[in-house]
Amino acid sequence: MLTLLGGIAKSSPLDCGNLTANHRFQGVRLRSTMGRIEGQRELARKRKRREQLKKFRAKFAKAKTQTEKDLITEKVFRISPFAVLEAAAK
Repeated sequence: MLTLLGGIAKSSPLDCGNLTANHRFQGVRLRSTMGRIEGQRELARKRKRREQLKKFRAKFAKAKTQTEKDLITEKVFRISPFAVLEAAAK
């Protein structure tokens, strides 16, 4: 349903582009504009953290000097405070 506001045609809140609220009942899913839900966000953060820790563990194992290891340890601490690097390097 279109209404006229200030000379500009505006659709009603039930309209979503060319799909109206009636399409919900015909098996067509309207796409949400909110993006990910919280559970999916948590899983994505967990996966990314795991990937980053894997890379840092490999760098830590290759590091030769103590200063390199300290820099990597500081970065890992920001990502995951309880991550263990020493056991992974052995």
